[in-house]
Amino acid sequence: MPVIHRKILDLPTRTAYHAGSLGNRFTINQTWGGEKVEEEFPLFFCVTGLRGTRRTSVFNELKSQLPGLYPGLKYAFFEDPFEKLVHPLLWQRDKDPVSRLFSAWALMNERTCEITRAINAATPPDVIVIDGFGANAVLYATARVPSRCKFKDAELDRLDDQALTMHHSIVEARVRGQGVKPPEYIITCADEPVVTAYLKETLPDLASQLSDPEWNAFIQHEKHMLDRYFAPGSGQTCIGKLDAAMSLQAMVDEAMLLIHTRIAVTFGEEIAA
Repeated sequence: MPVIHRKILDLPTRTAYHAGSLGNRFTINQTWGGEKVEEEFPLFFCVTGLRGTRRTSVFNELKSQLPGLYPGLKYAFFEDPFEKLVHPLLWQRDKDPVSRLFSAWALMNERTCEITRAINAATPPDVIVIDGFGANAVLYATARVPSRCKFKDAELDRLDDQALTMHHSIVEARVRGQGVKPPEYIITCADEPVVTAYLKETLPDLASQLSDPEWNAFIQHEKHMLDRYFAPGSGQTCIGKLDAAMSLQAMVDEAMLLIHTRIAVTFGEEIAA
């Protein structure tokens, strides 16, 4: 029996209820025309993280295992919106971060529309989980290796600032503006050697072109941008991090415990005996 299930069984006993019956209990505040309106929204989680930290593997396991956590809940899972984009290290050098942000947002906007349709359905999901969302769009947009870019670092810093500011503005217009509450993020992470080994394996053509310091610079910049994405005042929320040095099941167990805790807090007495 996985560790997560032992932990859950130590908590209040679960009770059954109808699918779609509790999603409307989680409320958020929206402001329209200067007037605050309380709106209803299901719990929304996103697995994000650096390339090479098994983010998608964790998501796929959650898709398989999470419905057994509370079988009475209705779940909706959404695949990676950006899976068809090439790895940022393979992008053309002359594309600046703002241009790359728009490429990512074209895909993210479509996924946001799908989520909107799901929450507006007759029986909306109680829990939504997605493999990558806004944080990943920013990582795609701002990825860099100085030696492979025509822009100087100072110019890239300015463009990163513009891309991040623009992203948060679009979130207001196209995510919150459609009545979608930004997700609560679970971040997969790892030290540079772990990520570098993965990148060299999956991008063999670049393995001989980039030095270890260049690989590290790419990874460290992604970590820096993730820190900026979740900075105080950003309106974004991280509820936990998963160390990719753990086994995959251990990462999944930790993710399920984080989600279980949020379900327990949100639905309260209705999941307790």
